[in-house]
Amino acid sequence: MPLPLLALGALKGLGAYAQYKNSTATNKDMQRHLKNKTTQGNYTTAQEGQMVGSVAKQAYHGAKESKSNITGNLIAGGMGNSIAGVKVKADVDKDAMTRVTDTREKIEFDEASNKNQARDEYEQWKQQEHERKQQATSQAISSAVGIGTGMITGTGDFSSPTSGMGQFKKQINSLKEGDITQAKINGKSTQVVWDGAQFIPIENWSGGTE
Repeated sequence: MPLPLLALGALKGLGAYAQYKNSTATNKDMQRHLKNKTTQGNYTTAQEGQMVGSVAKQAYHGAKESKSNITGNLIAGGMGNSIAGVKVKADVDKDAMTRVTDTREKIEFDEASNKNQARDEYEQWKQQEHERKQQATSQAISSAVGIGTGMITGTGDFSSPTSGMGQFKKQINSLKEGDITQAKINGKSTQVVWDGAQFIPIENWSGGTE
């Protein structure tokens, strides 16, 4: 005997619903990643600090070595305490500070650009998600119609001999168990028996008729 109508419909419905939920599920990791980029850019505050700190360490270390060399050369030339020597070493410190400042400003500028780009990417992603869910919903509705038709006719291979679904529902409601009527099975018109839950080809009916 064919699978009972309600069980058949429930199995199909659960499968379609699970597929729909899966197809419309939001990728939370991607959403979080894109949204975070709109506020912090490509780097966190800690990462930005590490990059500036690395440049500062190199710049000040280089400046220290340079001033040590300058001091040695000044002493060797008898100008250890000269005003010119002090100015040269001050310029070395200034260059180091400028390098660090330029690095920080470049990172801030780049991050501002990255945030703007991230906002565009996030809006584009949300639009794509919206369109994807709309398509999935449309497919789910189409599938639900198919499942509903299958529940009305019993297996999904049956179709109504009348012109409209509304007329066919009225026909179903007027049938009693054992009533014989015409329906199409795989496109072929044949006699079927209503067993109170679904149609069964008359040759498979063993419950007798009224």
